[in-house]
Amino acid sequence: MAESPKIELFVKASVDAESVGNCPFSQRLFMILWLKGANFTLTTVDMKSYTLFAVLLQGPCCAEGSGSGLSAPFLIFNDEVKTDTNKIEEFLEEKLAQPEYPKLCCRYKESNGAGDDIFRKFSGYIKNPNSGINNMLETKFLSTLVVCKQYRDFDIPKELKGLTRYLDNAYKQDQFRYTCPNASEILIAYHSVAKYLNK
Repeated sequence: MAESPKIELFVKASVDAESVGNCPFSQRLFMILWLKGANFTLTTVDMKSYTLFAVLLQGPCCAEGSGSGLSAPFLIFNDEVKTDTNKIEEFLEEKLAQPEYPKLCCRYKESNGAGDDIFRKFSGYIKNPNSGINNMLETKFLSTLVVCKQYRDFDIPKELKGLTRYLDNAYKQDQFRYTCPNASEILIAYHSVAKYLNK
């Protein structure tokens, strides 16, 4: 059996600089590694002191404004730094492959972008104070639920039983529940852009 790779995942830290912050990309990579059953080290990165952290990690070329592209989340896999979230997912699927690790990638490439439209519509919805713009929002992301509840007093309608069941099942999984940021982190992240609904 081959030696296990040394994997370090760096994710955005919460405002307390210790727990996992509000970053869906960080949560996704955290969940992938957990679901794969890989041994890895998780490090939260305080974005307030991030420039210093980047310089210590890779030298002065990573200082803010240098165009290095290094930002949380990023991964170090056997001393190789990976910074592009989508490429990290592909890389992990290739390196942590069957039979030793489960296959997690989608069967159909189109499935990878299924949540993009929902998140794009959510962003427009939560920034717009007019009530008539979107009457129905089908949610997929934890942040969508938390922010919509706070700023729109919106819960998933009971008629959407499939969506409710999907989310209930997600919360029963340790890999989802323990990689989620606290609701307060999500609200802090959206505080400056979300608008309360004008009625």
